[in-house]
Amino acid sequence: MLMLSKLMNPHYKPEYAAMCTILNFIVTEEGLRDQLLANVVREERYELEEEKAQLVRNQNEYIKKLAFFEGDLLDSLNKANPATILDSDELVVKIEDTK
Repeated sequence: MLMLSKLMNPHYKPEYAAMCTILNFIVTEEGLRDQLLANVVREERYELEEEKAQLVRNQNEYIKKLAFFEGDLLDSLNKANPATILDSDELVVKIEDTK
């Protein structure tokens, strides 16, 4: 079954959505510009495209580490005793490490 829509973000009833695979073929100008620029850079200056790819990988890795540290710190703060939270050396060290 094929369903077409001119809506930017169509919402179908759950029974229809369960029977179909919905594909979004919308191309934004910004996305297309980025793809074309990447193709030109890949042809002209391959090392720059490799460096960009490495930077994106590093950024994603840092985002994962940040989420881990935030979750670990929030978990430690949640488990800490509110009365003695400022006296906990382990918690203070963890906050400094996270910072």
